[in-house]
Amino acid sequence: MSAQLRPTPLLPPEDGSPALKLETGQPTGSFKVRGALAALAAVGRGTPVVTASAGNHALGVAYAASRLGLRATVVTASTASPAKVAAIRRRGVELVQVGTTYDDAEAHALDLAARGAHYVSAYNDPAVIAGQGDDRARAGGPAR
Repeated sequence: MSAQLRPTPLLPPEDGSPALKLETGQPTGSFKVRGALAALAAVGRGTPVVTASAGNHALGVAYAASRLGLRATVVTASTASPAKVAAIRRRGVELVQVGTTYDDAEAHALDLAARGAHYVSAYNDPAVIAGQGDDRARAGGPAR
């Protein structure tokens, strides 16, 4: 299966300093996209997904949903970064803004999930966690 992401560029070390992994080179500007791709690839076709996020995970889920052809709802607080909100909207997912804190957004997202969507946690989903560490995230299968 074709890779959904290019490997993250690595700047070699200079003068004994550590190498730098340039996650800003990912299509959403963050490593979070790898976890989102892994989690959404594990969800059955036709299953809607919902998540709550303050920004980077939401962008990852929106990107993954658009690449994998899944319907997704992203819930953020009304105080989320306007730049991130605009980027989420450009990905074509349903965006819901609720409350003023992440906890408000997560509570609403969990309520939506209880109505039949698959909830993708930004911090407590095994596929998200595994995928975030895998620089070879692939659609259609788990992270290696």
